[in-house]
Amino acid sequence: MTKNKITQPACNHCAPLQKVTAIQTPEDVRKAIREAHRYLAEGVLKDRQHEGYEKSNFLADVKPEGPWADVLAGDFHCTFCGRSFDLRAETYHGGGGTWGPTTAA
Repeated sequence: MTKNKITQPACNHCAPLQKVTAIQTPEDVRKAIREAHRYLAEGVLKDRQHEGYEKSNFLADVKPEGPWADVLAGDFHCTFCGRSFDLRAETYHGGGGTWGPTTAA
């Protein structure tokens, strides 16, 4: 079995986001949304929705305190190096999720 590998090395701007973080609790969801909001506001990340992708339609409307859709899915990229990031969380049944750099098998 092969471990997942990060598809693109981090630059200085997105390096703090280099670890994939497990989302297991509502507080984890809130933290991930806050962090994504912060990096978007700073211009480090850009939501791919704004480039014609239809996968991600949550971040502009979702607040960290909720309410949330049953499934959150956001796709982003670093505006400096192009590294891809995603936020995935199944909130209805508490199935968990992840936030961090996109990985490839």
